[in-house]
Amino acid sequence: MYFEFSNPGLVNSSPINISNHNSINKNVTISYNRPINQFDTVLKSSLVAWQSNRNGKWDLFGKKYFKSTGWHDIIIDTTSGDKNNPAVIYINDSTYIITYEKNFDIYYRQVNTITNFVSNEINITQTPSQKEVNPEITNFKESSSNLCLVFERYKQDSAKSLYFAKTPYSDLNFTNIFFLDSSYDNSNVKFFNSYLSGNFYSVYEKKINGISKVKCKEIRPNSTVGDYVVMRDSINQTKNYNNFHFPMIVDNQLNTLPSYACIFQLTKNNRSNLIFAYSAAYPPSQLVDSTYIGDGNSNSEVTINYGFRTLFASFKIYGVYTKDSGNISSLFMRSKIIYTASINQISSGVPDNFRLEQNYPNPFNAGTKIRFAVKDNNSIVNLSVYDVSGRLIKNLLNEKFDVGEYEYLYNAEELSSGVYFYSLKSGDFSETKRMVLLK
Repeated sequence: MYFEFSNPGLVNSSPINISNHNSINKNVTISYNRPINQFDTVLKSSLVAWQSNRNGKWDLFGKKYFKSTGWHDIIIDTTSGDKNNPAVIYINDSTYIITYEKNFDIYYRQVNTITNFVSNEINITQTPSQKEVNPEITNFKESSSNLCLVFERYKQDSAKSLYFAKTPYSDLNFTNIFFLDSSYDNSNVKFFNSYLSGNFYSVYEKKINGISKVKCKEIRPNSTVGDYVVMRDSINQTKNYNNFHFPMIVDNQLNTLPSYACIFQLTKNNRSNLIFAYSAAYPPSQLVDSTYIGDGNSNSEVTINYGFRTLFASFKIYGVYTKDSGNISSLFMRSKIIYTASINQISSGVPDNFRLEQNYPNPFNAGTKIRFAVKDNNSIVNLSVYDVSGRLIKNLLNEKFDVGEYEYLYNAEELSSGVYFYSLKSGDFSETKRMVLLK
């Protein structure tokens, strides 16, 4: 089992073997210090956990990380019984919660990564007559004081219902269990959060007559639930939904709105594709990219990272998926850059040269569009505005771009009427054009 860092500006990195034991290690889960400021790219502390059969049964082991000391082993649970499907979540720099299933009940423990103390296990469900599996846990400190856990419970027809439990950070004690969804067959739960509302949003797959559909329930602070739309495709099969949130820059003053990028598997006409999209429900969310996975019967698994900030106005997301071919399952990865400022990629084709086009409209009143072309991947592009005396008014972009054509929406509300110049520079390329602001 390996772990690899990816940092802005890092060309090559080496994977770290974090299990290093001659046994089967699977169902890895990771959580880390995730600050409110999403522009912070420094990993300060982390806990990776997984299940291993090194002792002849499924036990839980982990690796803790601190920026000052690096990686160190930690034993989480080697008691009797098989522990499966762990899920770990960061509480603070010394405390993590890990949930797992054992004997068809859902348990949790607290883990102190400074002292290596692991609390006694607590059975959340305590239902000998029921079978509960696959716990998923999340917390979002920026908008909620609670921790939320969702799990699956088998019904008599072997389909599964969904239930959830919450606990405040003040006592970390799951007590009440609430119903989430019991119609048809539900599985593969994930979470995303709205930042602002204090609600939790549980995204999962609902299988109806053998066809999977991505559904979502809103879990409110008073523990009531309601339907929430994350996907409007009512025809095709959709599953394996994953997402992360990022701040969308909406003006030149760094005011932001929460947005999210997602990946999911869509099967249409027996052709299965991995879809990259962001900002809204699908459709009509903005489609970033898609890649072929296999036929409609392929058993793919999909995951996404939380996104890495590349430079000022973009995030890079990695989608990892399995692809079956000839009874062999291989692991693949695709990455896409999501631009979070007032810029859109309008073409991914390779232009003949770098190019700066005339802004439109021109003259303009407050808002105008500036198009430019990038010839080479990983090009640092600087777009700036100057007055007639050559004084720098504003640096609009200083970003790393891949090949393609881009359009920047420039809002000049803070400027007075007059003649201005905008300049594009990248490597040896430099071009300047004139624009007129009329108010």
